[in-house]
Parts: sequence; C-alpha cells; structure tokens
Amino acid sequence: MAKQTNEEKLKNKKFICGNLFTNADVRVEPEEVQAQVIKGYVSAQKKVEFRPNTFFSRASALIRGQIGNMFKSCLIFILFLAPFFLAIFYLSSLLDKSAVGKYNFMSDIGIGYGGEGHNMAKEWLQYTLKSRLPLIAMLVIAMMVESIAVPGLYYVAKRVYFQDTFSKKIQTFFLGVKKYWWQFILTFSLIGIMIAAMMIVTMYIDAARAQGSGQIISAGWYVLGVVIYLIGTLTIMFSLVLLPLYVSYDLKYGQAIKNTFVIIFNSPISVVLTVLITSLPMALGSINKIVFGIVLAIMGIIGFAIECVFWTALVHRSMYKCSTLDMLAVRKVQTAQRAVNYASQPKKKKKVKVQFTNPHKNRKK
Repeated sequence: MAKQTNEEKLKNKKFICGNLFTNADVRVEPEEVQAQVIKGYVSAQKKVEFRPNTFFSRASALIRGQIGNMFKSCLIFILFLAPFFLAIFYLSSLLDKSAVGKYNFMSDIGIGYGGEGHNMAKEWLQYTLKSRLPLIAMLVIAMMVESIAVPGLYYVAKRVYFQDTFSKKIQTFFLGVKKYWWQFILTFSLIGIMIAAMMIVTMYIDAARAQGSGQIISAGWYVLGVVIYLIGTLTIMFSLVLLPLYVSYDLKYGQAIKNTFVIIFNSPISVVLTVLITSLPMALGSINKIVFGIVLAIMGIIGFAIECVFWTALVHRSMYKCSTLDMLAVRKVQTAQRAVNYASQPKKKKKVKVQFTNPHKNRKK
C-alpha cells in the first residue's frame, strides 16, 4: 500500500483560523562558511539531507552532531540564572528567619494562654504572605534577568536546527540577544505576572487552610485560583510557541502572535505533549531545594538549549502543516470560484443543424 503524501493526509482537514495565518520563509542568517581542506582543495561544509516530514528525529540527529557547539555557545547562560540561586538558597531562608518571632501563635492553646491573643490562623496567613511576597518579587526579577539571555538560546537552537553554520560561539549567542531582546523581555514580563499571580493565590489559599480555618477565605478564591491557573498555563504555552516562531521565521511580531494562535488551534496535541515533556525536568526539581538546584544547573548548562531545539522543530513542523492547509484552502477557493464563473457565463445558443436536401433526388428523368 502506497504511503499517503502530506497533502492527502490534510486534504479533508479544516484550517482553523486560517484567515490569521501568514506564510513566511525561514529567516536567512549571515553565513559563516566553515571550510575544510580535502586533498589540497577547500570546500564548504555540506548540509545534512533529511527526509521530508522528519522534524523531531532531525532535531535529535542535529543535537547529537552539534552538542559541542551548543555547549560552548550557551554555557554563559548559567550566569543569568544566578538570581534564581540567590533567591532560592539565600533569600528564602533569610526571610523565614526575619519573620519568626513577630507573630503570636500561642493564643487559645491551653492553660496560661488566654483568648486575648491573636488568632492563630490569621497570624499564620500574615506570616506566610509577608515572608513569601518578597521572595515572589525576587523570582520575578530573576525571570526578567534571565529573559535578556533567552533569545541567545533560541538563536543558537535555530541555527543548529536549520544548519546555519557558525564558528564564533559566544558572539553568535549574543547576536541573538542583540536582535530579539525586547520581544523576549515583553513576553517574559507577561509570563512573570501570571506566575506571580499563580503563586500568590496558591499560598493564600494554602496558608488559610493550613490551620483549618475555612471561614477566612470564600469560594470565590477557589474560583479565582482556577481561572488564574488556566490563564497562566495558556500564557506559558502560548509563549513557548511564539518565541521560537519569531526567531526562526521572517515574521513581524504581530504576525508571529497571530500565527501562534493558528498553530495552537491546528496542532493542539503536539503543542500540549511538547509542553508536558519539556516541563518534566523542572517538575522533578520541585521535590526539594537541593534537587531543584541540581536540575536548574544542568538545565542552565545545556538542558534549556536542547529544549529550544525541540521547540524549534515543533514550530517548523506546525508551520509546514499550516502552510499546506493554507495552500489547500486557497486551492479549494480557486476551484469553487472557477465553478461559479463557469456557471455565471451566458449559455451559448446551440447551432441548429440544417438538414441537407439533395436537389437531384426527386428530379424527374
């Protein structure tokens, strides 16, 4: 049985939000020819040819071949994660120590401690919020510092995936920072706001419930928490598609935002699975501080760069699919328009055939 082509597979699929889609080519980067000498002759390095419709396997093969260049180019990224280590391993302990002793947790617990003290549940809530809000602010600031260097990761990942050769490792990293810094800061500002909101509402609800005082919070807080988590998750997923799309394709920022909506609507399963798989390392780090520090260090050295290559592969696959759907949609419209034009044309009158009569047939001899 012959394999179906990409067009045949997508022939009957609907192109959701196709009117928002902008077809674009991959951005052309300044080429750095890496010459190699073979028997006295100098030849440019050739690109590896891959079969069509191989995106993630292509990413895996290129990562294995370019892991050294990726490591050297992105090693400096670990320096931009320093505020995270400072906040988690130093600031959090400092805030806990400074907050202890300011609140009265001894009221209403037995003989000698009357009811004139503070309410224990409310005191615990105030302690949690006042000791954790500065930490949340520090984490948001750390994320903004990190966002300055993230475009360098995606730029190196894009050049690795599309085989745009480069020999200047650190310079290539900072070239990506120079080209795309403000778009990444803008996007990460939105992500930071949503993550801060998610953390605040979670700590507020947990602190209020920790002492068994359900009267402190109403059901509206739980509804608000669900809404904030839903919006925050969608924002993070949207940003993870938007950033490699903007770096990889020749699109304006507004066009990239529209294309991101189109990609998510037309490839939801691929996007969700990629989000879940790339989130596993950081989820593992939530066990405790030590594990989180180890995971963050490994991810900062090479892990995030590898994930950026796979996100670039996802965007390439999705753009390829959307481009095909767009071509098929245009083709359907053109076919329908030709049918309408043909039907609207005035019908030509049929020529009446005149029967030939032989004048000599009935002639008398």
